[in-house]
Amino acid sequence: MVNLLCLLGGGRWSRVLLSVLLESYPDLTVIWVTKNGYAANVNWLKSQNINNVLITPEEDLAWSLSPQAVIVATSSSTHSKYIKQAIRLGIPVLSEKPFTLGVSEAQELITLGKLNKVAVGVNFEFIYASYLQDFASYLKNTAVSTLDLIWQDPFCETRHGEKKIGDIYTPLMHDSFQHCWSLLYFLFPDETLNITSVTYNEENSVAVVEATLGAKAINICLSRRASQRTRKIVVNGGSIVLDFASEPGNLLVEQKVIQNQWRGDRPLCSVFNSFFKVIKEPQLLQEWPLNICNCFAVIGLSVQATELLEQTQKGCIEKRYPLLAEDRVTRNLLVDFFLPKLTAMGEYHQASDLEEQIAFSNHIINMLLSTS
Repeated sequence: MVNLLCLLGGGRWSRVLLSVLLESYPDLTVIWVTKNGYAANVNWLKSQNINNVLITPEEDLAWSLSPQAVIVATSSSTHSKYIKQAIRLGIPVLSEKPFTLGVSEAQELITLGKLNKVAVGVNFEFIYASYLQDFASYLKNTAVSTLDLIWQDPFCETRHGEKKIGDIYTPLMHDSFQHCWSLLYFLFPDETLNITSVTYNEENSVAVVEATLGAKAINICLSRRASQRTRKIVVNGGSIVLDFASEPGNLLVEQKVIQNQWRGDRPLCSVFNSFFKVIKEPQLLQEWPLNICNCFAVIGLSVQATELLEQTQKGCIEKRYPLLAEDRVTRNLLVDFFLPKLTAMGEYHQASDLEEQIAFSNHIINMLLSTS
């Protein structure tokens, strides 16, 4: 049994993970490494009256305490670094997506995990959602010819009582697209997703990934700047629809609405249960859905989709010269295209509100002018 766990990352999602962990495993002690927002997280722990957490901004302290498991929820460009560190110390590790941003590094992590005989997983929690399992049962007797996945978010919303801004520091295709891949991976485990094209609507910042899955035509519609949160799987033009924007959501089957009900543990709790189970029973690792070996394909698909999206976005940016940061469409393009790139290079910029986004866009415009 895991008694001491290290949680790396100090953002909103880390607080959600910590809350679910301690609610599900009240005897667990957590070393919480939070570099950013350390003082605010100390106050949050006090406000929640949580005691069995050692909070620290120091990574080295956490490693020196020899945790039995690690959860990585830092900025996405650093996930692979912490996974490697855990593997080399022989500590089982569960990472938020993406577990890496590159195919060669994905292969390296898989090889390292196997050589060191360490459980390495990536948190695709929707695989464990009971309503997705119920949805799958309806598909068993359905000849699926088309499937549309719609995964859209407003730029800013309130989730779990906290302000949430989309992860604009992570490439869209390594973020929302990976969730969509996990749904298809669960629903059609024996079929391979092949991307054919990516289109982009610059006016409303919507990307559409067109793909095939066996004989099925797949459309994946993604946005971080939508008017409202949308989570839908639409089969055969609407004969069956799963709407889970507000979980567990509802099913529409031949125009009949069925309210979904939770069964068993919630998805995050199930993820943790599965992680701890493969630590205890290593023979289960190969079949563990979250094993990075079983999630390798998503990295290559994300890289391909990112390249196709960036080609389209480059064309959109070129059409908008002379670039003006005050122009909404131009500003959104510059933020979405350049911010994840600079973040991955270790150059961090604030861009969570209009003033910050204008400042960032002007920074990019000046950078482009100086190199032209």
